[in-house]
Amino acid sequence: MGSSTTNALLHNNNNNNNNNNNNNLNGSFNQHRRRKGRLFRLSHLIGLFIFIILCVDVFSRLHYETGAPSSDLSYDTAIPATSTALSQVLFVSCNRHDRSQSYWGLVADAAQCEAAPLSTRRTAATCRRLYSGEAPLSPPNNNNKESEREDTRCGSVLAYPLHPLSSYPLKRKETAAVEAVPPLDAMAWMGDAIYADKPIETGEKQSALQLGHAENPLPVVKEMWVTQRRSEAYSQFRETCIRPRPDLTTEEEEEVRTLLEKRRSSPQARQQQDNFFDAHVATDYSSVYGMWDDHDMGVNDGGKHYPDKNTTQRFLLNFLGAPKKDERWRRPGVYSFHTVPFKNFSDQQRDALYTSEEQKLFRLAEEVYENAFCFILLDVRSFRDDANASFSGDVLGEAQWRWLEDLLEHNMTKHKDGHIKQTCAVTLIASGTQFMMDVLPSENWAEFPLARDRLLHTLRRHEVEHVVFLTGDIHMGELSADFTSNAFQALGYPMVEATSSGLTHSGGDFGRISEIVKHIFHSPRRLALYMRKNFGLSRLTIGGEEKARRRAVGLYDRYLSPMATETITKEARNAFHEAVDAAINVSFTIHSIGRHGQPVMRLQFPLDMLSYKRGISYKDATVPKARTTGEVRKATAVVSQGEELLEKKLYKDAYGNVQEMLHYPCAPHPRVTYTIRLLQKIWFRDRSIPKTITSTIKMMGEATVIALVGWCLWWAFMARRRARNRRHPSFSGPLNIKTNPPTPNGSSIFIDNPIVSKVFTPSKPKKKVNCKKV
Repeated sequence: MGSSTTNALLHNNNNNNNNNNNNNLNGSFNQHRRRKGRLFRLSHLIGLFIFIILCVDVFSRLHYETGAPSSDLSYDTAIPATSTALSQVLFVSCNRHDRSQSYWGLVADAAQCEAAPLSTRRTAATCRRLYSGEAPLSPPNNNNKESEREDTRCGSVLAYPLHPLSSYPLKRKETAAVEAVPPLDAMAWMGDAIYADKPIETGEKQSALQLGHAENPLPVVKEMWVTQRRSEAYSQFRETCIRPRPDLTTEEEEEVRTLLEKRRSSPQARQQQDNFFDAHVATDYSSVYGMWDDHDMGVNDGGKHYPDKNTTQRFLLNFLGAPKKDERWRRPGVYSFHTVPFKNFSDQQRDALYTSEEQKLFRLAEEVYENAFCFILLDVRSFRDDANASFSGDVLGEAQWRWLEDLLEHNMTKHKDGHIKQTCAVTLIASGTQFMMDVLPSENWAEFPLARDRLLHTLRRHEVEHVVFLTGDIHMGELSADFTSNAFQALGYPMVEATSSGLTHSGGDFGRISEIVKHIFHSPRRLALYMRKNFGLSRLTIGGEEKARRRAVGLYDRYLSPMATETITKEARNAFHEAVDAAINVSFTIHSIGRHGQPVMRLQFPLDMLSYKRGISYKDATVPKARTTGEVRKATAVVSQGEELLEKKLYKDAYGNVQEMLHYPCAPHPRVTYTIRLLQKIWFRDRSIPKTITSTIKMMGEATVIALVGWCLWWAFMARRRARNRRHPSFSGPLNIKTNPPTPNGSSIFIDNPIVSKVFTPSKPKKKVNCKKV
């Protein structure tokens, strides 16, 4: 009974184990199939996602700019109802010399239409097509490519008489009602006029990614500057659309005239004079100014450690046609200061271009300000420290700080006696990198917070009003403003920044995928963002409220008209100042190159918004229509409770005096920027934000490769193990028992195979035990 019961138990256990092993094998096989199915479905989803992205990108490249306006994009097609410009300047950046320069024709048309009288904007076919986004040189329903634009001269709207030093003949239209001065009073390069650290593109080979860099020899870099300078399109635009420099001396005029006469008379002399890298530099008579950024200096994200910056500085000065007396020829650094006067109209021209009221306001503005614009071009590369996680470096260098403080003290300080004209109606402080916009993980002044705070405090300490920051670098156009308490504490009035970046290439070259930037990197300071190729214009016009204009006209009649009898006193001049600031508007417009020069975003406001006295009334203001009119709207109610005071810090000025400044905080960082800054703080403390991004991508790539190799090795090991198990299967329990009688009580007993083999091995029968003997 005991032997049969034991055999039954063992047989039952063997069958159960066989069933369990079969179930385990089937379960492993099914699990493997499910894993392969999930991977298969995941790969299909990834492929479908990539396919959708490619389709959207191709569609955007074909239809985003060259076709009809997209339904999800709205642009203002109305003609701006503003006066003739009192002065107008152009600011641009990010240009490749080896790409088409035909966009200068679009810039010429936009500059003419923006500066022309309202009646001309409404009647001129060029202006009507400009504001509707149609190609200026084509029929209304024919969208020509920008590369087909060959004529880049001014004169299609009004006949602009050439300066006697111009080398390009311009055919004047006989039907023009009036001969006007050139539409642009100055032009400023915001950096990256060429890309000296990029491979030269030839033919149709153009890279949209712009990721690679090259160490070009200095002769090659020199040829890049020469090619851009001698570009036919750029030369025509420069000589017909930009006003001559106001500080051009008689000797310089004679020198340029002699050079041009030689060029006209002899092809050999022209070729010799075109090489303006000789010992004698040909002075450029036009008001073209500029500084550099990293790419035209010679190295991406470069700074003071770039060894060839002194040589490339001379290349830049030759490209700009800087006069021999320019101090930049004799010192390191390309920082400079330039004044831009009001338009020099004759009485006949004023009668044709302005109404009687506008003429009076124009005269009053000239009585208050010596110049319409002033450019302070800062060099943020020659003396720039390496950015890192400490955020303690400097971007300007002590020599440039000393120059800036001397400039503000002697040329820009507000005259308190009321008897001297102010130097500038608007002060444009230009730098290659963005100043107050710090949400993008790119180079900007937020990497040097102490330098940014110092600049704001220096402006505040010298009481410099009407300051606007112009920037480039980011390959997109952007308008931004800060109307919060932070700006009023740090600067004393709202902070405004205009960015124009992308003449020949932009972030929009990636298609509509680039539009996610505005959603991922959102900022409360941003008014509008345009991802495509663009250029920027700024101008002074007569505007403001009607009450302010009437007050200004009354002051003119009392003190400045031919019939006036009252003497101009200190109080009267102060009244002039307040009236002009309320009646004169300054505007900043970003124009689209892909949409044939059409304005895509605007910002305009009266001068008194950027003043210490009246600026506070614009606290918490808004710009609800930045893509159309761009007017600043004051807040209905200003809430001043709960404002947080800015942190105070100490620094030494250029003369060694200890000064107290306020820390202007960064805007709230988006998650992506916050994560990158956190990685910089933890792992990449010695690197800048852009280098942190590249290092993170490199680290993630290496980790991905290591993980992939490890997974492949594990998969190979498991596959080999499964194959071995299939060749040599193993089961628990005895293998030769085939019956399975039930136990008396119906229960099952499991006996492990090692125990069975020791106790019930058939080859080793058990010996009989004599119980009686035991």
